[in-house]
This record gives sequence, C-alpha cells and structure tokens, in this order.
Amino acid sequence: MVALLQPNQEIIMFHAQDQDGGTGSSDLVRNTTTEDLQKENERLRQELADSTRIQNQTIQELLDILKEYDQHNVLVLKKNAEMQELMKDLHEVAFQDPLTKLLNRRGFERALHRQVGLIQRYTLTNDLPFFAPFLMAIDLDHFKQVNDIKGHAMGDFILLIFGELLQKIFHRDSDIVARFGGDEFLVLCANASREQIIERANELRRIMKIDTRLSLENCLPVTVSIGIAASGIEQNSTPDEMDRLYRESLESADRALYISKESGKDAVSIFSENKIV
Repeated sequence: MVALLQPNQEIIMFHAQDQDGGTGSSDLVRNTTTEDLQKENERLRQELADSTRIQNQTIQELLDILKEYDQHNVLVLKKNAEMQELMKDLHEVAFQDPLTKLLNRRGFERALHRQVGLIQRYTLTNDLPFFAPFLMAIDLDHFKQVNDIKGHAMGDFILLIFGELLQKIFHRDSDIVARFGGDEFLVLCANASREQIIERANELRRIMKIDTRLSLENCLPVTVSIGIAASGIEQNSTPDEMDRLYRESLESADRALYISKESGKDAVSIFSENKIV
C-alpha cells in the first residue's frame, strides 16, 4: 500500500487486495484521517471561542469606559448647573432687593449706564431726538405708622404691593425701577418728555388712592410723595459725565421730594432750572 499527500491535503490510497478481497488498510487510514479532522475542528472551535471571549471582554471594557465617561459628563453638567445657580443667587444678592425683587441701588446704577447707553446709540444712529432721562424719587407717606400699628409684616406687605404698582405703571423697556431702602424708591424714565413724566407720577398717586389693599384700619391712608428732576444727561455724555450728572440729579430729585413732603404729602414736585415747581 502507498499513500500520497496531494497539495490539497486529499489522501490517495493505493493498495493491493487481501487474499479474501478485504480493504482493511483503507479503513485504518480513513479512521485516522477522521480523528485528525475532529482534532483540527476542535482546535478551531477553541480558537474561535477564545477570540470571541477576548472580543467580548474588549467590548465590555469599552462599555465600562463609556459609562464612566457619561457619569463624568453628568457630574460636570451638574456642577455647571450648580455654578450657574450660585451665580444667579450672587447676582440677586448684589443687584436685587430681597423683599420686592426690584433692583437695589447698585443694580439701579448699573442698569442706568446700560439703558441710557443703548438709547444714546439708538437715537444717534437713527437721527432721533434725545430726551434727557428723568429721575423720580418716591417716598411712602405714613409708612412708619403702618409698622407701628400693624407690625412689620404688614409693612412688608405694603412694600410688596407698592413694588407691583410701580412695575405696572413704569413698565416700558426704558424704565428702571428700584428700591433704595426702607420706603424709598427711585424710578428712571428715559426718552420721555417732562409732561409725560408728571402725568405718570400723578397716575401713581391716583392708583394708590383706589387700591383697597392699601386702606388699613386705624391707619392713615398710604399715599406717595414724589420729587422729579431731569438728569441732564445728553446724547454724547461720557460714562464719567453720566455718573456726575446722575448724582447731581438724584440730589435735585431728593430736594423736590422734600418739598412734596413738607407741603402736606401726597404731592408731586419737580426741580427745574434751580427751582422747584
């Protein structure tokens, strides 16, 4: 018997028949070849299983990395949100009155520069007339009596109501409303005439008289005294000039407010050309 291994790995058998005509040598070779094939298949299956296991491990490691990355991103986003909320709180503390949620004095002065600057640029670009902003100093009449008779809780309620009324009347984008402390408020009315400012001040007085929330038993009616002054800010005023003119006009508005108080309260006075009318 002779066995030849061809390039294609096929085994070719040449053998002589036994005397009884059997083919025993052929069966032996066939069995041996089957065992080799089974071993080879088993080896290949094991390699495939090992490769699949390694691939699955790699995929799991990548998934773990992605999960950790996502958790890190979630943490970063959460921290960013917390920082934004903290910045918002700090902004409110710095520029907002905690009771009425109106601007405080610092917030008012910051808004004044921004708002007047916008109006200066807009009127200059569009060749429109520029009206010097007016300041309106406002003080609640008989407010101390409310605190003394009704308590500070009622006083805070009155301040809240008054803050709402101010925002209702002075609601234009160019208006700035602030609480300066206690029962003192300040309004900036930009790009409006003297007559329009006086009209709006008197509208506030009228609304105060008809709002039933401000009519308290055993207390004098809560009214307002108002002092008005033109800021003197011009279309080409620089920021430094704006600061100076604002402070001068604030002093003039306070003087006009004092006259309104001294003349019996519930009044509007305007400072004009170094005199109060």
